[in-house]
Amino acid sequence: MEITRMAFAANMLINQVVQVKKGETVVIVTDTDRPRIITQALAYSAISAGGKVVVVTMEPQEIGGAELPAPVAAAMAAAQVVINQSTHSITHTVAVREAMKKGARVANLRNVTEEMMVSGGITADYQQVKRTTEKLARLLTEADVIRLTTPEGTDF
Repeated sequence: MEITRMAFAANMLINQVVQVKKGETVVIVTDTDRPRIITQALAYSAISAGGKVVVVTMEPQEIGGAELPAPVAAAMAAAQVVINQSTHSITHTVAVREAMKKGARVANLRNVTEEMMVSGGITADYQQVKRTTEKLARLLTEADVIRLTTPEGTDF
């Protein structure tokens, strides 16, 4: 797949989701089982946003949540933005918690494929999603009673 097809999703992630600012260190955590072209698309987008990109490649973890190698954790601790593009989730690791304590913004692109970079949820208009979510949250907060129905017969 051509990298240009992934540019929209990469730019959306970099500019709207993690909001990379000029001069920030962006660490992309990946592993040897993930497509390099996705890593490149993310890196190019972060560089174009003014980020200083560091790509850390490790062997795939055995399971999600396994603690990361010390050099990976150290890179994350020094970053303002961390993008997990590895096979397994790192969300519940000490390394992520420590990076977040220091103010890092973390995005989890666990097991994302090339096809996912060009279609589906990753290509959503996140500003519209935010507006819709905030409106729904306000309506739910203000309501005393909520009734949920569907054409298929749900009636709560």
